[in-house]
Amino acid sequence: MAFFKSSRKEKEVAIPVNNQTTEQTRMNETAAPFKSTTVSEGITVRGDMEGNDSVQINGTLIGNLKVNELTIGKKGAVQGNIIAKKVINSGEVAGSIHCVNLDIMQSGKVNDTIHAKVVVINGEAQGEILADTSVTVTKGGKANVSVMRSKRIIVNGDINGKVVASELLDVGSNGCVQGEISVKNIKTEEGGKVIGTMAPYQDEQPTTKQISVQDKEEVIDTEMI
Repeated sequence: MAFFKSSRKEKEVAIPVNNQTTEQTRMNETAAPFKSTTVSEGITVRGDMEGNDSVQINGTLIGNLKVNELTIGKKGAVQGNIIAKKVINSGEVAGSIHCVNLDIMQSGKVNDTIHAKVVVINGEAQGEILADTSVTVTKGGKANVSVMRSKRIIVNGDINGKVVASELLDVGSNGCVQGEISVKNIKTEEGGKVIGTMAPYQDEQPTTKQISVQDKEEVIDTEMI
């Protein structure tokens, strides 16, 4: 039971209170709130967003983002630059992405520079991809790049452009890499294709001009480790 007094102090009125509701309210107040911001489908937001929250974009954001985690839905779009710890993109990004982990889902597209630690491409990526640790292009994934650079590049989809793998280029049976290729080690499964010019990987120096060791295109279907 809870008792409340009127402002005129005329009499006490007893009001029943549901104990279960009170307990649930107490738990909700003491629990740490999950902070998130959502841009709903059909909504367009113009302006930059910055904070420590997790953000879900199902509509359109025209502006830059600096957040903790970002999820872009299938109908979501960001026209601006993104800085985050983790990005999951099922929509479209027209701008650069700087993050730790980036997952481009099957319906996802990115059209600009990507700089991350780990990148997984199930959809499409265009531009420049710089990954500190690894890039994985899954079956059905496509990357048309000015340059893709990482320690390990694992390919079961398609890559077209300059590819630099400082440790290993691993081409699966469904993988195809076409372009100017610089690798330390290369591994190809049966059915995998590497087409283009190839040179051994070297640490690039600003004054050093890389020269291709082959002048014509060829298909490589062997394993070199």
